[in-house]
Amino acid sequence: MVSTELAAGEKLRLISGEDVAHAKLDLALADTGTFSKDTLASMRKHMGSDLVVTGSYTVLSGKSNESIRLDLRVQNASAGEMVAEVAATGAESDLFDLVSQAGARLRTKLGVEAVSSSDAVSIRASLPDNPDAARLYAEGLAKFRVYEFLAARDLLQQAVVADPKYPLSHAALASAWTALGYNAKAKAEAAKAFQLSGKLRYEERLVVEGRYRSTTLDYAKAIEVYRTLSSLFPDNLDYGLSLADAQLNAGKPADSLATLETLQKLPAPAGADPGIDLRLASALSDSDHAKALAADEQAIKKGLASGAKLLVARANGNKCINLVAIGKINEGIAACQEAQHLYAAAGDQNGVGKILNDIGYAKVQQGNLAETEQLWQKAAQTFRSVGNAGNAAASLANFAAVVYAEGNLAKAKDLLREALPRYHKVEDSEGEALTLINLGQLQADQADLSVAVATYRQALELAQRIDDKHAVGYVLAGLGQPLLQQGDLVGAQKAFEQSLAIRNELGEKPTAAESRTYLAEESIEEGHATAAETSAREAMMEFRSEQQADDELTAAAVLIEALLAQGKGADAETAADAEAEIAAKNQNRPVSIKFANASARALAASGKLAEAKSNLEAILKSEIKQGFLADEFETRLALAEIEMKSGHAAAAQASLAALKRDAQALGLGLIVRKAGELQRSAPGKT
Repeated sequence: MVSTELAAGEKLRLISGEDVAHAKLDLALADTGTFSKDTLASMRKHMGSDLVVTGSYTVLSGKSNESIRLDLRVQNASAGEMVAEVAATGAESDLFDLVSQAGARLRTKLGVEAVSSSDAVSIRASLPDNPDAARLYAEGLAKFRVYEFLAARDLLQQAVVADPKYPLSHAALASAWTALGYNAKAKAEAAKAFQLSGKLRYEERLVVEGRYRSTTLDYAKAIEVYRTLSSLFPDNLDYGLSLADAQLNAGKPADSLATLETLQKLPAPAGADPGIDLRLASALSDSDHAKALAADEQAIKKGLASGAKLLVARANGNKCINLVAIGKINEGIAACQEAQHLYAAAGDQNGVGKILNDIGYAKVQQGNLAETEQLWQKAAQTFRSVGNAGNAAASLANFAAVVYAEGNLAKAKDLLREALPRYHKVEDSEGEALTLINLGQLQADQADLSVAVATYRQALELAQRIDDKHAVGYVLAGLGQPLLQQGDLVGAQKAFEQSLAIRNELGEKPTAAESRTYLAEESIEEGHATAAETSAREAMMEFRSEQQADDELTAAAVLIEALLAQGKGADAETAADAEAEIAAKNQNRPVSIKFANASARALAASGKLAEAKSNLEAILKSEIKQGFLADEFETRLALAEIEMKSGHAAAAQASLAALKRDAQALGLGLIVRKAGELQRSAPGKT
């Protein structure tokens, strides 16, 4: 309430309550009436504050309508001296008037003009209608700012019930839902806050709208709002940082960097704020890891100097990711562990969970999947302990992706099935859709094609319902695979083409290359191997430039198949040899199987039948053991082809007959067709 009174008329710039709460955590500030000169200096260094306002209240009677004495004090953060002291007394039932009196006296002492009549209306709109709602709102904010998100949610829900028309309670509740991973609920509350914000001060209205636009992922509008705030209040660094965040979230890192470079030119202390360096590191992390690391180091150095421990934790988390990206994994893990320690000390369990996930990624790079499992299970437990079901689901889905790459289909399926209801619980349709995509791919690998198609269609419905084109692109690319395996070339082609169109529209070059790879695979079956060769080569080059080794190997396998379909056996073997070094380092089992199959067929086409057969038999053994049933049929087909080339026609025909029978039972129409074509191509067959 006091903050609202002081902010009216925009003559004083108040540091946000959240920043103050974090400073209290970082500096271990006690609740006290005044601060020492040294403590004030630390606060000024941490927050850039010129003045520090403290206060206390005293209950003066034991009657039902108690009287309250409110005392406010202002200290100069540079000199440490007392600048102003005011007191006001009134009944608890007149709490709003009591604060208004105290605020007016304090403004006078500070030489700030009195609140205008129009500002008084905005002040009243900025406060709840009754003291109970005000108390619940304040207590909810206090819990939120020290990371007690479940308690914050409960209090803020009560505040909303006590005063449904108060916009800031809805806005705070939206933030609590976001912290707990309930994005749909967060969007609903943010929308209510925006709808009710008409009578707030103009600055407050814009802040509420900015959060609403960001929560609903309308980053274009969020950018407009934060640009307006930053222009109107250039001395408020938070608005400039929010603008940079919105630009980065909108996929515009260059714009974000330009904004941050402008902020660095602000007079000290704002221009030297470590928060700028922190955002610079984020904006640079996808394009220049060296510069990103330098920005992380600057943020850490400045944060340590000012005592901003939570900021240092975030910077160490960024540093960890960038170090792992350039192969300095042990150094990255050390940075992550430092971040984990700082988050834990501050009581931020969400931060701890995130860092456990990041360490897990680092362990994946070292091939240490056992430790990864422990870390991600612990991350999921940590998120569950604070009620963050969304992040708990994400941890499970992350681990499912790793064990799938390792080739453990059964465990991956269990993890995905465990994650799905968690995403559904928090109404995270995007997370649910992406998990269904992964489950559909796994089902297709197990040759459970009709179930896989149904799973993909369920994912498609979810992605379309929330108008998530990125997810729709992934669903359609995945859906084409079981359709192709069923022999539905028309359906597969349509799905792949729709996926490619969406990804081109979004400007997603790597994912568009993935769609072109799948289209090339389908084109080979249509008899257009020359066009498929061109598409596969283009996709390979894109993946190589993006350093996406798994996708490069997948495209290389399709290229080999396209060359073989044209009778270019020597070229196919050359293409396989060119990727041999990458293939040797690859740890993604499904990708390795696909490339190894194609490479063995290239060997056979070059006359190296014995070597090709030996390789295929080893692959088949692994496929049977790990449950890659769809790939198993491809390998059996390739072995039958080698038998035929080796002059064992009768054995080949028997193998093909059994293959057709087994494939037909599972609905593997493409294998049935290819096996039939191979049977008919045998000498003496028509």
